[in-house]
Amino acid sequence: SFVLPAIKPHRRVLLFLVLALSLAPLSVTLGKAVSTRHCPWDIDEFGGLVPYTRLFEPNAPHVEPGRCFPAGHASTGFAPPSTSDCSSRT
Repeated sequence: SFVLPAIKPHRRVLLFLVLALSLAPLSVTLGKAVSTRHCPWDIDEFGGLVPYTRLFEPNAPHVEPGRCFPAGHASTGFAPPSTSDCSSRT
């Protein structure tokens, strides 16, 4: 809106859209960086080599972190619906 005066009335909505659509993938990336959960195909019950652990159990000492949670495709899919309220505010 500093460059295009025509979009000045929509500055808040556009800022919200930019933040919503960029923070969702960023939060998924950060979540994966600190996650120790493995993908289902890595777990021995499904043909992988890693033993199953419950949600808050630590991994066995010899097991590397999985970095597979949260699911990027599913989590990022919730970013566009979070912007649905913007159409009524413009």
